[in-house]
Formats: sequence, structure tokens, C-alpha cells
Amino acid sequence: MSLPPEPAPEAASGAPLSRKARAWLGTIGALVLVAAVMAAMQQATRTRDATRLRPPRLTTLAEPRPLPPIDMRDAAGGPVPLESFRGKVVLLNIWATWCGPCRVEMPTLERLQARLGGPGFEVVALSTDVGGVKAVREFYDSLAITRLAIYVEGEGNVLTALGSPGLPTTLVLDAEGREVARALGGADWAAPEVEKLIRSLAPPGAAK
Repeated sequence: MSLPPEPAPEAASGAPLSRKARAWLGTIGALVLVAAVMAAMQQATRTRDATRLRPPRLTTLAEPRPLPPIDMRDAAGGPVPLESFRGKVVLLNIWATWCGPCRVEMPTLERLQARLGGPGFEVVALSTDVGGVKAVREFYDSLAITRLAIYVEGEGNVLTALGSPGLPTTLVLDAEGREVARALGGADWAAPEVEKLIRSLAPPGAAK
């Protein structure tokens, strides 16, 4: 009398994958590949944009113009009036972390501050981010920005107060706190033309 056949053993770990499992693995692999390609494209775009930066197209005023009060705060939340920079030439850059041109030009502002920052000059990068200090600090950390102090917009609308249509907007202020030139859009702020202008405005003996 013959015995009934034994049940087939469960597939061993080395058994071929089912069609469904292979499909899932294929999908996951495709997603990983797409993510890698997108990351490479984004990096290439950042590199391309950085290499395309040009010196700023500064519009120089016929006469220095006093600025209206703006609500600027430091990293601790304390008010920072523009008057506190009197005696220095200031490059006032209005920006935000979500602004593409702002992100690209920020390392050039860092280089400018490293080159000329001191008793006679300062780059003041004023963020309009709703995320405030936290957003700026995280962005600075991601680009190893160490020479620029953190300044954020308070309750006022800085762009409206300065009569600017968008970001980034950069103003050059003389040692008396008056606007002497401005530029709209991303630029290479470490360009020799910028250094020449700053040195021409700096009080005697103040510039490096």
C-alpha cells in the first residue's frame, strides 16, 4: 500500500523569488536610481549657477539717500538699528533661504566679509525667512558660513520699507548709513569691482 505524497517543503532562502517580489525589487531599484540622478542634476545646477555669477549691476545714486527705519533683530532677538553700524561701510543684503539666487550668492558674501570685514566694513545679511533664526542657522551650517552674523526681519516688511520688488536686494551704505548704491538679483559680491567701491567709501584708515 503506497503512502500519500509528503507536502512540498517551504521554499529555502535561496529559492527563486516570485514574480511579484521581483517586480517590487525592480520598482525600488528604479526609485533609487531616479533619486540619485535627481540629486546629481541638482548638484550640477548649483555648480553651474555658481560659475555663472557675475559682478553686481549696481545702480549708483546721484546723492546719498537716508534709509527709513527697518525692524532688524539679531540671533538673540534683540533689535539692531541701522544706526549701530555708523562709521562703517555696510553691504546690506536682503535674502531668504528659499530664494535660489540668494543661496548661490551667499558664499561670495562670506568671502567678501572675510576679505574686508573689520572696523570699516561689514556685510549685513538680513533674512526675511518666516523660520527666523533657526532657518538661517541651519542654512549657514549647511554651507559652513561662519563670518556672517545672523540677522532676521522683525515684524516690519523690510522689502516694502526699502522700496524693493524682490529678493535678493543688496544696498551699499556709506559710513553715515545712507544708501549710495543698490543691486537686484544674485551676484558675485567677491568681485574686484565691489572691493574697489567699498574702499572708495570707507573712512580714511578703516579699510584693510
